[in-house]
Amino acid sequence: MNPQGASQRTDDSRAEPFMRGFGPLVLPTMPRVLALALKGSLAVLLVMFPVGMVLMLSGLLSNDTLWTTTVFLGVQFLVTLTYYVSVARSGPALAATVLLMALAIGIEFVGVTTGYPFGQYYYSYFLEPFVIGNVPLAISFAWFALVVNSFLASLFLSGSPEKSLRNVAVAALLVLGIDMALEPFAALVNRYWTWMDGPIPLTNFVAWAALALAFAFVLSRFTVLKVAVRSRRFAGIPLLVLGLNIVQFTVVNLVHGHWLLTGSGIAMIAASLGSSYRWSHRAR
Repeated sequence: MNPQGASQRTDDSRAEPFMRGFGPLVLPTMPRVLALALKGSLAVLLVMFPVGMVLMLSGLLSNDTLWTTTVFLGVQFLVTLTYYVSVARSGPALAATVLLMALAIGIEFVGVTTGYPFGQYYYSYFLEPFVIGNVPLAISFAWFALVVNSFLASLFLSGSPEKSLRNVAVAALLVLGIDMALEPFAALVNRYWTWMDGPIPLTNFVAWAALALAFAFVLSRFTVLKVAVRSRRFAGIPLLVLGLNIVQFTVVNLVHGHWLLTGSGIAMIAASLGSSYRWSHRAR
């Protein structure tokens, strides 16, 4: 028996009882409004993903319809936010959300204005609307979903404490691996942004490594998991959101011949997730 778990169930007495699962995924109990938001956004995400893949691979996705990327990233943001505030204490989680979004927009504004720290680049009109300058709102959605889901996936898989610096490093490695697969997909295939000095610069990945560490560290300071969700079972939603992106980037990149960065990114992703999984077994 787990008296803490019993107390948690009492505290969640007004939560949706059916939120014990969404298909094969195990979800925490949560208030009805969050339950509806999470289930609805998950359903939209699972419909948009295969439709988008078919359109991209068939060549039917034109420049005039790439605005749907903003919608897709917005849905990922909603899934991530509702799940984050459901598995962690909502006050600190919301504070972390505001801070991460503000930092993402601010860093991108500096990036497109000065070329620091990523390199010289600019965004296309496909990702409108812009927030400030030439920084799309969709990019802040993407940053948030990538970093938070990477942090939660590593945390749940490893079973480590929220403030574990090792988990910060593993989550940052996962973020960097996904970014390596993202770059050819976004910059070379879909032209969401354009590098002004030729191919994707090494400084972009160096900057992402440093920023991933910083963002994961911020999450480690703000995130306080609820007692009832301290289990690997709750890694499903973060892994689903990350997995959809990884599959999309990988398939599209390989069809267009971008093997090197994609393969390197997949290797880094596998190393990160494998490290979390092995760590949990050693901790038992």
